[in-house]
Amino acid sequence: MKHSLEAAAPISPELRTRFLAWTIAIASSLTATGAVNLRPSAAWGQDESGKAVQKEANTKTESEDKNTSTLTRAEFNELRQAGKLAELGERIDASLQQSPGDTNLLSMNLSYSMSIANANPQQAVERFSNLIDSILERDELGIVTATYLVNAANYFVAIPSDLTAEEKDAKLQQVLSKLMASPKDVSSQVQALITARSRFLIREGKASEAKDALDVLLAQAREKLSDDTEASLKNYISISSVYASTLGEDFPEEAQAAMLAASSNLAERLAQPTATVADIEMLYQLTSPRIASASYTQPKVADQLLKQVEGAIESFPDPSEADTKQLQSIAKKVNSLRSRVDGALKRDALIGIDAPDFEAEAFVGTDPFSLADVRGKVVLIDFWAVWCGPCIATFPHLIEWQSEFGDQGLVIVGATRQYNYEWDDEAGKAVRSKKEVDLEDEVAMLEKFREHHHLTHGFIVTPANGSFSASYAVSGIPQAVLIDKQGKVQMIRVGSGEANARALHEKIQELLAE
Repeated sequence: MKHSLEAAAPISPELRTRFLAWTIAIASSLTATGAVNLRPSAAWGQDESGKAVQKEANTKTESEDKNTSTLTRAEFNELRQAGKLAELGERIDASLQQSPGDTNLLSMNLSYSMSIANANPQQAVERFSNLIDSILERDELGIVTATYLVNAANYFVAIPSDLTAEEKDAKLQQVLSKLMASPKDVSSQVQALITARSRFLIREGKASEAKDALDVLLAQAREKLSDDTEASLKNYISISSVYASTLGEDFPEEAQAAMLAASSNLAERLAQPTATVADIEMLYQLTSPRIASASYTQPKVADQLLKQVEGAIESFPDPSEADTKQLQSIAKKVNSLRSRVDGALKRDALIGIDAPDFEAEAFVGTDPFSLADVRGKVVLIDFWAVWCGPCIATFPHLIEWQSEFGDQGLVIVGATRQYNYEWDDEAGKAVRSKKEVDLEDEVAMLEKFREHHHLTHGFIVTPANGSFSASYAVSGIPQAVLIDKQGKVQMIRVGSGEANARALHEKIQELLAE
């Protein structure tokens, strides 16, 4: 989808759904590509966010403001649990007027603003903006307030609003300037904000600007290696990992070079007799984000990187009992990545083969057809589920592509299965049923779901015990499969990320032109 940086129009329901799904995906610790496993995803845990903020507040230093807030934490929790959000917001605002420097109030304000984001995103963004401005007005930042500042900035750009990309980025740069001017060591907060800003810029189609910001951060970390301390090496490894995972799609060569340079430093360390299991942990931390992101688009690269970590674990000499336990802990995480990479290698092996035909118990929004019936057209199969937020986040792209390419020979078909959902007319959404839902009723739910989301393509409902998903190596959704006019698989992408959308859009154009 093309990005517009002009003054934004009021946000559409479809775009709001897409961005909220993306925000929920982040808060639920989904993969960087916006893909989920084939099970219902957890909802955005507001309580967990509140607890995390409260924990940060409890770590404030002696130099932080210790005024007692008018609103107590117990009152805050009581009002929020009672659902009295309007009253809670008024109490927070009144208390902040009396004690604007109270870090406990800042914590509650941050948590409250997050709790209203789903129901009123515009109001939440305004509150985050005001919170940021109030902290920027301070003469000096403490560690806690710097952390709140970065958290508020993250949500400020993540939640949909009528602000333009330039307006959001201008606020991020104000925050960065304030952090950089702090006499206290807020380097971790600076790194977190630069990373967040870079990812924001990439989402807005400004990958070159994102790279410029990360280039500076990486150069600074590289210079500090001359200190020859474990802390400087860990910092360099951490930033190299962020650099590679963030820029891997748009600047694969530079990302790979950063990864190799950092790996070289670690390899020298691991070759020494003094090497420790902690060094292997650092190798895992360096490579795992890149492995995770590359597994979807460059599975062979991911496989090579993963083999480095596996080899380091296997070749570690004479581990002590404590070392063995730590190695087993690392190996458990590595095995999880291995499962993902192996799945990606299976999908990669499908490229160029004849596409397996549909297995369908029912068709929704379209007459029954087979792949042979649409030979000579380009087919996009979208594997999805009604409970999958990232799947719903792809709908605007699918609607756009159907409109743009439908007359040129693109056929889009969604592939889902029964999940025992029914349509709630009052709520206007699909909900999991407490009773068993038969195929006819589930199809009726899908028809209403399709109409509700203004989808213009049809679905197939695959058998619960069928092999259709397995034949396309589906292990996470959404998964998009592009099939050329000759009926051969030409691209598979997992996840709802913008990089995937751009790649699919370009490939559709290429295949239609052949």
